[in-house]
Amino acid sequence: MTGSDQRLARQKNMEMIFNLLKDKDLSSSEMATQMGLSKTALTKIMKEMLDANYVFYNESDVIEERRGRRKQYFTLNPNMGMFLFVNFIYQHIEVILYDLTGKEIKRLTKPTQGVSEDLILPNLISEVIHLVQAYQTDSRVLMNVLIAAPGKVDKKKNVFKQSNMYKALESSELAQTLHEQLNVPVYLKNDINLALHGYMKKHDEKQSNTLMIYMGDSVGGAVYTNGSILEGDHGYAAEFGLMKTFDEKGNLTTIESLCSMKSLYRKLNLSEVSELKGLAQRYDLTLSSALDKLSQHMAQLMHNFYQIFDFEHMCIAGDIEVIRDFFLPKLDNKLGLYDLENREIKIDFERDIESLMILGAKDLLQSQAFQTLIDKRKDKMVHYDNI
Repeated sequence: MTGSDQRLARQKNMEMIFNLLKDKDLSSSEMATQMGLSKTALTKIMKEMLDANYVFYNESDVIEERRGRRKQYFTLNPNMGMFLFVNFIYQHIEVILYDLTGKEIKRLTKPTQGVSEDLILPNLISEVIHLVQAYQTDSRVLMNVLIAAPGKVDKKKNVFKQSNMYKALESSELAQTLHEQLNVPVYLKNDINLALHGYMKKHDEKQSNTLMIYMGDSVGGAVYTNGSILEGDHGYAAEFGLMKTFDEKGNLTTIESLCSMKSLYRKLNLSEVSELKGLAQRYDLTLSSALDKLSQHMAQLMHNFYQIFDFEHMCIAGDIEVIRDFFLPKLDNKLGLYDLENREIKIDFERDIESLMILGAKDLLQSQAFQTLIDKRKDKMVHYDNI
């Protein structure tokens, strides 16, 4: 094996070690077993990572084994870097700063209701810069930023487009400004695509084709197929709420008017999710009738997606989760109309889509931060080889 091949193998193994240690501390023998390496080979790599200060021994996890041997565990060095997540949510913006292990350093919640759109982004940029400066040190520097929002991502210009919730994003150069001010890569993600990434991470379903449908003010979806999330050229989830369809009486209408939680609340004259839960607990006939119609249109949506993606898992996200036990039997019944009731489709519900987005953001940012450390290490090794 040439020197170049050896370096490449070390880099790949180092990447595997980073990803193994991001979830929990492990011993050398545990990592060697999972990676299929000899303990001698792993020891050489761990020495390099210890010397680079990427990892250290976790003294609190030292275990005395039989015959007096000590089993030492490795942990990631949290002070090797930081990463930042900016999440545009309905009526507020969440800013979360993490250390390299994914532990939260600081969280800011910025209300946007009643704030002039002209001020939202300038104020946000200022606060983000001050936040990073407050926690950045010579050794713990910011490594990357991820921004999530509803809408389409223009990948060439790295800006959001068609973001109905935050119009100011459409013409802003938020990513470019943060990149120039903080001198780090800034990535953009559609919110539902990011939530699906978090869902796949949470449930470890990386081998299964999965459909996520989010029911909120409108209806949107995202698809995981062939090992990745389907983003196309525009980083856009399937925002199909305004797509035309027909209601039970044959009238032309939209998916949003039939399947969104907003439309369900309007039909039932409700304002809070607790009221919806109360109706379900009383087996309210009006709610039952509304859900019969909703489930029929949802089953049709699933059928249409199934013809294209042949998915095995489905996640329905949003407030509908609080009445899942009331809604799911109705949906299962309607699936029979489309010959889907006997398919091996696992249906899950998730109410807290924001937590899925956070999980997805942490995984993406952390993996990119690891790669940055490896690339810096690689550049140093190439430099030494050329001396």
